[in-house]
Amino acid sequence: MALFFDYDHFYVRFIEDFPDSSHDFDGEQRCFMNRHKLNFGNRTVTEQLAICRRVADGVANVAKEHRRHFTAANLAGKLADATAAHQEVERLKVALKSALSHRNETLRLARNSASACASGLAAVTKGERAAMLAAGLDVVRAKQPVGLPSAPQQLRALPTDFEGRVPLRWQRSVRRCVFQVETTTDAAARTGWKRVLSSTRQSGEVSGLVSGKKHWFRVCAVNAHGTGPWSQPVSAWVK
Repeated sequence: MALFFDYDHFYVRFIEDFPDSSHDFDGEQRCFMNRHKLNFGNRTVTEQLAICRRVADGVANVAKEHRRHFTAANLAGKLADATAAHQEVERLKVALKSALSHRNETLRLARNSASACASGLAAVTKGERAAMLAAGLDVVRAKQPVGLPSAPQQLRALPTDFEGRVPLRWQRSVRRCVFQVETTTDAAARTGWKRVLSSTRQSGEVSGLVSGKKHWFRVCAVNAHGTGPWSQPVSAWVK
């Protein structure tokens, strides 16, 4: 009996050697082996190498008369190469970790030295802005009081398919503030303003509006210093 492997179709073929020379060998018999799996997926490199090593041990234990059929695969040689490559990567990882630790420690010492020298330069220049800049130091800007927020900009109404609603969008004038939105149906947009929305974002949707009527909208910003001026009003017909 001769044993052959077909790696393209994953089956083993057994060709019987019959004493009858007139036997038609084109009618070879195929014996499909049981399904197997190696589970390489989602495994670490070390685990994958262990799987390969287990298969290599199995090949080594095959009967001598069948070992020649595994020569082309050269699993032992390829496993040795992969193991050596993995060991080199692990060595480099250890070296890189050591190098990163050394880099971080030397950088910490350099930062401490730079901070001490910067304090000395600030003392030598007597804190004068031009001299400090010339010495390579950044000068801290004095904090400016925010005060009342200015009016939000570019208030606009956005189209929508929903009845009784109008989406709005605007641009903030200061970072930390709350926006108040008012609406009116006064044709001149002078009276009848009612607060309909509060938002910390630069957008919002006003709902519960009367369908088929023209509405005006305005927005202002409120912060710890008070309420800022209103934006320019915009109008929109409500569906």
